Amino acid sequence: MTRKPQFDIVLQKDTYYKGLDNSIGVTIQGYLRFMPTSKIKIKKLYLEFEGKHAVETAKDFRQKEETFFQHRWDFVDSEYGELLEGGKEKKLNFTLSLPGDLPESVEADCGSIQYKFKAYTDIYNRYFNLKKETPIFLRRHTSALLDEHYITEVANVWREAVSYYLCIPSVEVAPGDQFALKVHHRVLKDMIRVLLVACILKEHIVYYSPSDPNIVVREHETSLDTAFAWCQEDHMGEGKRSIDIRIPSTIKSLDSRNKRIEVTHRLHVRIDIDWHGRLENIHIDLPVAIVSQIEGTVEELPDYNALPCPPTYEELLPRHHLIAL
Repeated sequence: MTRKPQFDIVLQKDTYYKGLDNSIGVTIQGYLRFMPTSKIKIKKLYLEFEGKHAVETAKDFRQKEETFFQHRWDFVDSEYGELLEGGKEKKLNFTLSLPGDLPESVEADCGSIQYKFKAYTDIYNRYFNLKKETPIFLRRHTSALLDEHYITEVANVWREAVSYYLCIPSVEVAPGDQFALKVHHRVLKDMIRVLLVACILKEHIVYYSPSDPNIVVREHETSLDTAFAWCQEDHMGEGKRSIDIRIPSTIKSLDSRNKRIEVTHRLHVRIDIDWHGRLENIHIDLPVAIVSQIEGTVEELPDYNALPCPPTYEELLPRHHLIAL
């Protein structure tokens, strides 16, 4: 059996995290390893690194691409070539410093942002040349994805008739995670009933044009998981529910914030109300960040029976309004 030459790109790791702001980049170190099985002469031996943005347009489904970052190392490039002994390893070290403003890696249904190393060697008097590709993943720290809209609890009163309180353990989740949405509601008026609490995990993706980042070429939203709990049996107009939410383990589009592909996720909660015999709805959105690795400390949910009661209508009114009454 004929042995194959060893031709590999060796890296310390395959996932790199950007700095918290665009002023801090990433340094990648590794080496190119080449060990032929017999004596050969090579004309060219080089390594390339590229960052590529691809997206399918909504009109004709043709793919548009741009290579927005490139770097190359020419280890051998001579008309005389270089002679390598069989069974002897050639090790070529390299270091690459990436700027901090590069977009994070994204894999989505209609587009991607990908980074990879590509090695190539051109051999004298051979019918084949050697090629090797190795992808890397550039990630953003979770804290750089979050803003003031990412909260773990919300409380409010709807139409002076229903008060509600919702909470989740964390805004930071990973593929395969499961967590509980805690719901506590109280009816404040007669002839009103809470019928159902439903929760949908939604994914929203915006694809920008490779030729002009100010142009949106495609935008879509999809549901990843749905769960619900009936509330009709609640007595005295007050109830507590715990709804299990599952993050699909097969999800490939993680949260990203850049001007090429933007991916966000949220929990859309719908509370169905019997409003004097007519169906009405309360809609609440809780943004969550789906990331490859949990970085923060997940706070433990309060004891189920110790959940704070939702506020009454009077508690939410301004103090001067209460005095006027």
